[in-house]
Amino acid sequence: MSKFIGYIIILFFISCNRISVIDDVEFPIPDIKIAVFCFLTPSDSINASIKEIRTLTNKNKESGIENAVISLKDNNTNVEINLKHIANGGYYGITQKLFKIQANHTYSLQVNIVNYPLLTSTCTVPHQSATFEKITYGDPFSDGNSMRRRIEARWKDVSSTEQKLNYLISSDGKFKDSFSGEIRDSQPILKPNKDITQSDNTFFYTSAILDDVFPKNYYLHTLEPNLYLFEKMAQQMDNISKKGSDSVLGSYQGVISEFTNVQNGYGIFGAYLTTSQTITFK
Repeated sequence: MSKFIGYIIILFFISCNRISVIDDVEFPIPDIKIAVFCFLTPSDSINASIKEIRTLTNKNKESGIENAVISLKDNNTNVEINLKHIANGGYYGITQKLFKIQANHTYSLQVNIVNYPLLTSTCTVPHQSATFEKITYGDPFSDGNSMRRRIEARWKDVSSTEQKLNYLISSDGKFKDSFSGEIRDSQPILKPNKDITQSDNTFFYTSAILDDVFPKNYYLHTLEPNLYLFEKMAQQMDNISKKGSDSVLGSYQGVISEFTNVQNGYGIFGAYLTTSQTITFK
């Protein structure tokens, strides 16, 4: 569960490592803006990242906001709490012992920063998590110095007309380099919706070629729409950066502006649920 958070989303699957997707990139925005990223899930701590994005004249530098007042409210229970500053770089958070995240609850986020408009956003945690119906795998085959397998996952769609949900799959484990014999950690693998196929009106499936591993955990993440925006934004920014500096200038601003649900600023406030299944390869 926390491995997804360390990668993404939601993270924080999810957050500090996923926020590094932004940390590694300069944002050419024409004035000072605040970017807020906060991802909620019932099974992990609550974390947020607050960044100040500066102008082109300041060489597109960004810095963490260390004196923000961040309040989180459960609109179903009217319980409210402030997040604590936990690390330099604009990172805030609390444990779920202090504030509980629950499925099908709607949450409001407010960020108060001196001399800046109040930032606000809302999101609703998915009402239930999708569950794996079946995970199958093929025989191992050689690919360069690694052994790989084809994996196929199938799960039931739990979206509703009121809240359209999206899905991601991640995995972790270890693989053996067939050339050196070294045991290495495999990287989490995310499968966005564009790689997911609906086999009928009830079930979805996706397939991928992964490193051949020892016992391996697969995580199925049910995302509410706002959080899925972050994955789409990260993908587009990665594509822009790969094109080189001539294509980068002026491109990020449009991407950030398009994928945001934070009023008076930029960023994403979203939520997800996760189920897992462990596979032991034979």
